[in-house]
Amino acid sequence: YAISPHGLFPFALAFAALPEQAQDAFGRFRPIVATATSFFPFVRTFLSWLRKIDASRASVDHALSNGARIGVAPGGIAEMFEGYPKPGALPHEEYTIIKQRKGFVRMAVKHGVPIVPIYCFGATKTFRRLQLP
Repeated sequence: YAISPHGLFPFALAFAALPEQAQDAFGRFRPIVATATSFFPFVRTFLSWLRKIDASRASVDHALSNGARIGVAPGGIAEMFEGYPKPGALPHEEYTIIKQRKGFVRMAVKHGVPIVPIYCFGATKTFRRLQLP
């Protein structure tokens, strides 16, 4: 699953991996997460319950080689910083970074797995970034 946008917290990716109802709809999958998440104890514990996969190419390749079903937010952490309050961005607009993110497509082709695109409307509006001076 390729879930966009990331937002400040990728709720769509996290919650699609959690409840039984989501598993009925999507099946069980493992989220791909940034290495930096392991530095936060509560987040690390939560993600371990979801059987997270590190976002490194080697880890994702290994998981797919072993038949894992995965969920990824292709825009990653960079997508968190797109949109308002970035200069030129309006508060009501949504943003996703996909054009420059082709590695997940190459990995899917390599392993012969389908990509299911999912767009979560409103994900970038759940939390607002604080604009510091």
